[in-house]
Amino acid sequence: MKIGIDAKYYYSGGPSLVNVVRNIVNNLIECNAEDEIVFFLSKKDFHLKEDFEIKIDKKKNMSFVFIPVKLNFLTNLLLFPFYFYKKGFDVILFQNYIPMWGRGRTMYVNYVYDFLFLDYPQYFRTIDKFVYQLMIYSVKKSQHVITISQSERRRIIRHTNIQPNRISSVYPGLDANFFERPNDNKEKIKKKYNLPEKFILYVGRLNIRKNVKTLLKSFSIINSNISLVIVGKEDNGGFNFEEEVYKLGIKDKVYKIGHVPDDDLAEIVSGSTIFVFPSYAEGFGLPPLEAMKSGIPTIVSNNTSLPEVCGEAALNFDANDYYDLATKIDFLLSDIEVYQSYKIKGKNKAEEFSWQKSVADISTILKSTKD
Repeated sequence: MKIGIDAKYYYSGGPSLVNVVRNIVNNLIECNAEDEIVFFLSKKDFHLKEDFEIKIDKKKNMSFVFIPVKLNFLTNLLLFPFYFYKKGFDVILFQNYIPMWGRGRTMYVNYVYDFLFLDYPQYFRTIDKFVYQLMIYSVKKSQHVITISQSERRRIIRHTNIQPNRISSVYPGLDANFFERPNDNKEKIKKKYNLPEKFILYVGRLNIRKNVKTLLKSFSIINSNISLVIVGKEDNGGFNFEEEVYKLGIKDKVYKIGHVPDDDLAEIVSGSTIFVFPSYAEGFGLPPLEAMKSGIPTIVSNNTSLPEVCGEAALNFDANDYYDLATKIDFLLSDIEVYQSYKIKGKNKAEEFSWQKSVADISTILKSTKD
């Protein structure tokens, strides 16, 4: 079978996109010895050609092609077919958008992250909402669709009316870099970033959708003596973080450290006391699972995919009620037995998510896709 993989985000792109594409590609390289696979990479990463050659390690069934990319949706919709048309592909896995021409006998499988923009338009820029509308066309025209949670699967079906048997939910896996680390490592990372001994942690963008303001409000009224660390960069649709912190009188106990390298992030997560993810809307929600895998008791909002993904291994709170969140934080910090129970439940739950399983499921879908 000849399979094409849209791997333009392998080296560069949004953190979530890079994480997904890189893990899919790496696992296909490691595990697939039967099919002929062609990886389509972004031409702007051509200088990394030797690195990718090393990764496929002269495997005769694998090759790669660099294609020019200006905007992902335009490349997929219009340009992509020039690089595979009449090349005899059985199936190609795309990211969010499929070509408008050139299919022939080739099956199109579309990996769609979420349709949140349709139910939560207030969290997206006008230009983004306009471009994302093209995903509706792509989903309807794809021979099969893969998305990242049952929550998103239901949303996509509701908005496109495609047949349920044409869309599958495949959970992403977790990076092996996240695990419970020894105390010496925790102390080193705290010293590097000048972090407090005990802290609540949030990881993610600072925008309205992520609901960081509710976290700040709840932190301002908790009874526990602990600090708050915010990791992530400010984003479009954000709010004045410093002004909010000053207004709430918590400036001396809040540490905002911006974006950090992946290795440092895993160390910071492992060194935290509690992880809180207050988002209003998520297609999946990777950071809470990464914290749970690291042995950190976790609290998430009760919206969209988060209760599905974290299950009973994390505490839930009403995303619109900062008193509820404050109560849950104090509950975890005031009872060592409860704290330990969520530590254990979280680690056990996180074990259910592996990239090996995810890519095995994706491979099965690619091989079974038909008109």
